[in-house]
Amino acid sequence: MKVASQDGWDAWAINLRGHGNSRPKNLGKVSIMNYVEDVEVTLREIGPAILVGHSMGGLIAQIVADRNPKIPAVVLVNSAPPRGIFPGNRHTLARYWKPPYLLATTMHKPLNPQWGDMRYLMLNRMSPERAKQIFRDLVPESGRATQELAFWWLLGKATKIYCPVLVIGATDDRLTPVSIQKTTAQKYRATYREFPGAHVLPVEENWRAPIKFILQWAANHKL
Repeated sequence: MKVASQDGWDAWAINLRGHGNSRPKNLGKVSIMNYVEDVEVTLREIGPAILVGHSMGGLIAQIVADRNPKIPAVVLVNSAPPRGIFPGNRHTLARYWKPPYLLATTMHKPLNPQWGDMRYLMLNRMSPERAKQIFRDLVPESGRATQELAFWWLLGKATKIYCPVLVIGATDDRLTPVSIQKTTAQKYRATYREFPGAHVLPVEENWRAPIKFILQWAANHKL
């Protein structure tokens, strides 16, 4: 946000329902499309904007762009894949079949992050101290949204994006690996760029490099 502002861009960060300081009573039942609505409400206030989505936010950005043709561009960072691209890999499949995750997703309850899995899947490039700091900031996720995310490749809405798309992958991302990012880039005929890092690339040590690349890409497209 600060770097974008310093380069002359207006930038907004959206706290989706259940994130930030929002704590809806029915968090476990919140759907992907509810998150899409949150973004669209914001866009009605600020007007068309470049969408930058990370992880689940990447899938949300894809759906919003499909539904809103005036979106000028989309940037997907370590993004969850769209329909037609299987999201699983050996790292995630070995950890999904655990009682806390199965209960939360099937019963649509809040899904609480588990330290061991987050450390392995998302925080694997960080020092133990930095990883613990990031983990403390994580909040529960909707079990329903997580379930939809896992099966979006088969049951979710298909998406088409006609504006410029940039896909960013990270070399050591175990949750949404570079194979998924490259296939997503091929689907949208997008620019693809890979950086050293893991799943939470935006808050890792070398976060400035991908941010600078995104801003330069946007400037090159005169967005």
